[in-house]
Amino acid sequence: MPDAENKTDIDELRRMLRRIEGESKVRAPRPARAVAIEDTVAGRVVETDKGAFYLVEEDADRFLLPDDEFSSVAELFFKRGQANLAHLRRLGPALGEMAGLPPERILFLDIETAGFHGMALFLVGLLVYREGRFVVSGLFARDYAEEAAVLEYLRAAYGASDAVVTFNGRAFDLPFIADRALVHRVELTRPRLDVDLLHVARRIWKKTLPDCRLVTLEQLICGRRRTGDLPSHLIPQAYHDYVATGNARLMADVIRHNAYDLITMAHLLAKIANG
Repeated sequence: MPDAENKTDIDELRRMLRRIEGESKVRAPRPARAVAIEDTVAGRVVETDKGAFYLVEEDADRFLLPDDEFSSVAELFFKRGQANLAHLRRLGPALGEMAGLPPERILFLDIETAGFHGMALFLVGLLVYREGRFVVSGLFARDYAEEAAVLEYLRAAYGASDAVVTFNGRAFDLPFIADRALVHRVELTRPRLDVDLLHVARRIWKKTLPDCRLVTLEQLICGRRRTGDLPSHLIPQAYHDYVATGNARLMADVIRHNAYDLITMAHLLAKIANG
C-alpha cells in the first residue's frame, strides 16, 4: 500500500494529465464538415437518358459587379449592344449574321474541366435569353460519372440555338465538349454559327493591349473588377478534392467564377458591336 507522500504525487500527476488532455481537446482543429452541393448552391437534380446531374439556374443580373456601367444584362444586350451590322460583318461573317438573330437563339457558353483534354468536363455554363430575361445556367456533374448527363442536356441547348458564343471556344471549349461527347456516345450537333470572341478581340485590340486574355479585356475594355474570385488555375484541383471528400464548399465559388465569365463575354460582345 503506497504511503501518503507517494499518493499525493500520484494524484498530482493524474491532475496534470487530465489538464493536458483537456487542453489538447480545445486546441485540436476539428475536421471541416462535408457540405453537399445541394446545401451550398440552390438548384435541382435533372434526370436525363444518360443519368442525373445538378442544374443551377439564376437570374444573370445577380452576377453584376458594383462598377458595371449597366443596370441589367438586358440593358447591356439590347441598348448598349445594338449591332452595327456593317461593322460586325467586317469583323467576321458569323458575327454579322448573328447580329440579326433573336436573342433566344444565341447561346453563350463557357466550361470548367478537371484538367486538359482527356480529363472530365464537370461544369457547362450557359447564358441564355428566356421569357424576357437573361438566365445563367450551370450544368454541374456531382461526380465524374455525371458528365454524360451534362452532355445530354447540352445536346438540347445546342438544338435550340443558331449561334454559340465562346471565348477561346474554337481551340478549347468546343473541341473539348466534342471529345467528351464521343466518349459518352452523346450525339451533339453544334449550332450553325460559331463566334469566338477571342479572335474578334485580337483583331480589334491586339496592338493596343498587353494581351487579349479574358481577364485583361474584362478590366481594360469592360471596366469590370472582381473581388474574392477563385483563380482559374485552382479550379481543376478544387473539383478533384470535392469528388474525393464530398465537400462542396468551393464549388459555389467555381460556379460563380463561371457565371462572371459569361457576363463578361456578353459585355465584351456589346463593346465589339458598338465599335
